[in-house]
Amino acid sequence: STLDRSSAASDVYKRQLLGNEVLFAAHAPGLGRELWKTDGTTAGTVLVKDIRAGGNASLIADLVPFGGYVYFAATDAISGFELWRTDGTEAGTILAADLRPGGSSSSPRDMTVVGSEMFLLANMTGVGLELHKTDGTAAGTVLVADLTPGSGGTDFGFANVTAASNGSVLAFLADVLALARRQRRQKAVKTLVARVDPVKLLAHPRQQAHLSAYPGFFLGAKG
Repeated sequence: STLDRSSAASDVYKRQLLGNEVLFAAHAPGLGRELWKTDGTTAGTVLVKDIRAGGNASLIADLVPFGGYVYFAATDAISGFELWRTDGTEAGTILAADLRPGGSSSSPRDMTVVGSEMFLLANMTGVGLELHKTDGTAAGTVLVADLTPGSGGTDFGFANVTAASNGSVLAFLADVLALARRQRRQKAVKTLVARVDPVKLLAHPRQQAHLSAYPGFFLGAKG
């Protein structure tokens, strides 16, 4: 299979260096958008794997290096939109963790490496969309903090999860004000500080208003 180089139809999306090659997602006739790699030459630009066989796209999102692999979210139409990893080969491109087994999707996003761990937002059964960390396996994917108790999950808006420059702190925005509105404000804040450990409440939203127009707390998780 080859990319459509006649126009912008190949729709190259995301790029990540792995060894001496660059991984990327792109569209090709008859394949949809799938995972490719290149060594910078025409002959060395090849399909890594047709994850979702046929003309439908696997919807690859994010390409994040971690532990010698590149992790990303994709669907093969058997599992939902889940966590995959690749070593740059077809055989080494596998479903790393089916966090919501079956056709449902955990929709992992905002994968961010902090120290020796990778954090991500995932929509898990029983807790909804919350902050998790993983070693790249289903068994090694654990909830960091259930910021909004129950199955409804937390609204993280469109803010990106970001690692600080020193690589030891994870920063993100989350709307947990609904809980505060149901309690006395001071008591709610104290409750949040205790409950999100090891996530640390850094600032009240009014103090961090410049970070986002979205009304949420600015939080940091120690790596």
